[in-house]
Amino acid sequence: MYKNNEECSEYTFNAATFCGIAFKDNGDIALAGLYYGQPAVWDGTNKSDLPLVSRDDIVLWDISSIEYVNGKELIVGTYMVNEAEHYIPVVWLDRQLIEVGQMDNTSTFAFDGAFTSSMDFVLGGINIRHDNAQAFEYNDMQQIFTEIPYQWEGSNASMVYGVVNSSKWNDPSHSIYSLVTEYYEHGYIDPITGRIGSLDSINGGFYLVKNGQVMPETKYKYPKDNTLASVIDMSMNSEGEIVLVGTLYDMEYRNVRPAYWINGECHIINPDRIGDDGVASRVIVKSTTDNKRK
Repeated sequence: MYKNNEECSEYTFNAATFCGIAFKDNGDIALAGLYYGQPAVWDGTNKSDLPLVSRDDIVLWDISSIEYVNGKELIVGTYMVNEAEHYIPVVWLDRQLIEVGQMDNTSTFAFDGAFTSSMDFVLGGINIRHDNAQAFEYNDMQQIFTEIPYQWEGSNASMVYGVVNSSKWNDPSHSIYSLVTEYYEHGYIDPITGRIGSLDSINGGFYLVKNGQVMPETKYKYPKDNTLASVIDMSMNSEGEIVLVGTLYDMEYRNVRPAYWINGECHIINPDRIGDDGVASRVIVKSTTDNKRK
């Protein structure tokens, strides 16, 4: 974890992995992840196990995000069952398990979620079929899955990596923004791990969806051939700039490199460390009187 752009070692745990981080309403940090492969949440350094689905064929759990609004907690996760290796999304609302189910009985992986103004929730992720993988949103109030159409010709994989209620950005409209990363003109890419197989060329892009509608002005295609831009999370700083984080896969260096974007401009993290790889998976911005945390 990084605090004020410096590596932070105060949160160090054995046998734990974290994919969700959030500030509580009182400013405390909470973490969500896996402890020995089982879903758990940490209030600071105090761990609590999360309730599990009652079935014997679960072979893998994944925790994606955690969020707090007005004292309510939303944790998003997914589990995989043996049968056809299907993924099934779940949420924990105030630490109570809610089974969301699959989209069209296909493999459905949830990456993020957010509360709506009515304190229902919206999920986003990827629906995996035999011939493609497509971004989806799930609205809990209507209990409806909706696939997001591809935006570029030839695309065969897209995914929602971030879901944000605009109130997090001091926007009182409570609009729901989803961040979609889309791949096109590529060889095989595992939609969950991002592992890249044999390919001749690769390109990518991303865009925002606001209240279910694609925002054309946000569509961004990475300009360099043989480079994949994969954005995973987003926030907004006190200047009103959208901050995105994710990775670049650069064919020249054959490495995945962590990066962030501010208003569409890309910045590689540790650009001089060409031989290293890495993933930037989450960004949080907290404004205070004297500083910001990111």
